[in-house]
Order: sequence, then structure tokens, then C-alpha cells
Amino acid sequence: MKSKKKILMMLLAIGILLTLGNIKTSAKVKLNKTKVTIHVGESYKLKVKGTKKKVTWKSSKKSVVTVNKKGVVTGKKAGKSTITAKVGKKKLKCKITVIVKAKNNSETSNGTTENQSKKIVMTIDGKEISVTWKDNDSVKALKELLKDKSIVIKMSKYGGFEQVGSIGKTLPSNDKNITTKPGDIVLYSDDQIVMFYGSNTWDYTRLGTINLSESELKSLLGNKNVILKLELK
Repeated sequence: MKSKKKILMMLLAIGILLTLGNIKTSAKVKLNKTKVTIHVGESYKLKVKGTKKKVTWKSSKKSVVTVNKKGVVTGKKAGKSTITAKVGKKKLKCKITVIVKAKNNSETSNGTTENQSKKIVMTIDGKEISVTWKDNDSVKALKELLKDKSIVIKMSKYGGFEQVGSIGKTLPSNDKNITTKPGDIVLYSDDQIVMFYGSNTWDYTRLGTINLSESELKSLLGNKNVILKLELK
């Protein structure tokens, strides 16, 4: 009788372990991105992590975004679409925003080219900060956004190494897994700007670098939430 009970207990324990293992495996299945912004004509590859099972892809608006069997999405025209990746019974979704690429040169009503020498100026709590900006689509889109008006962002300290705040608009991104350094400015989740006074490893798009020493950055960003202002001058 005791041996039967032991066998039943062992079978029950094995069953629980197998169930927990399945739950843990299922919980790991996820998309590499849940929100992406791309230009018309550009492509981005979505990936399902945590499984080797077959994935089927579907776009809610094929006129805006198409997706092939490998998860590569392509922007067709400006708009929004939701991409669904189906793995067994599990459905994973990613929101895609397609925008028109900003023109490099624009003309005034007089037919003359606008002054292209204007630069993005950053101030933190009213103090102008020297920044070296990257030459990429994200920064170009940010510059285009600032042509209409300046942006003021209430930043928040996070993790003891960064300050983060919402831009209020989505920008095109080209995320890569990077390890940041103090002074790095990055785009996170397409609409969040992050300034580092420490270090972190995550998927970001680089925007620029603050030209201050590590001690100056900790003094500026490490003590309290700051107000960030971006404008063209």
C-alpha cells in the first residue's frame, strides 16, 4: 500500500513539473517588438523569440503594411496596421506605423531653399547642453518635428542610470542591442527619449551623445527629475 502511494506521489510530482515547464516555455514566447515605426518603402524583420514552432504572419491592413512568411514587414503607404504572429494557439501582435520619409531639402514660397544649417539645441532645466547628434533617419525625423515648434519633456529618473520621457510622437527607429555609456541619448520604443548617466544593455536607436564628463552627467541627471527642451536654432 505504501509503495502505491509513493508511486502516485511521484507521478503527481512529475505531472506538476511537466505542467510548470510548459507554462514557463509558453511564457517565454514573444515578439522582438510590439511597436515599430517605419518609412514608406522600408522594411523591418519581426522575430518570434522562445520557440522553434512554425509561425504564420498576417497584416490587418495589407494596403498599409505587408508581411511575408519570414516576418519581414514592408511599409506601403502612410497609416497604421497590426501584424499578428500565430504560434500554435498563441497570437502575438505588433503595431506598425508607416510614415512618409522627410525630404532632405524643402523650399519656401519664394522658391529658395530653407536654411539647412539649423541644429537641434538641447536645454536641461534651462541650461543649454552641448550634444553631438547622429546623422540618421530618427534624428532627421526629430528635426522635422521641431520645425513647427519646440518640444518640452518632463523626464523621470529610472533604474539609477537614466532619465526617460515621452516625445509625444513616434519616430522611425533602427533598434540594435547595445550597451550604453554615460552621455548617450537614445530612442526607446519609437516615442521615448532616454539620456544616460550610467549604463544599460537593451534594444535602442542611437540619437546622440551629451558632451559632458561622467561626474558632470551624474550631477546633472542623477539627483532629480529634469525638464528637457528641444528646439531648432
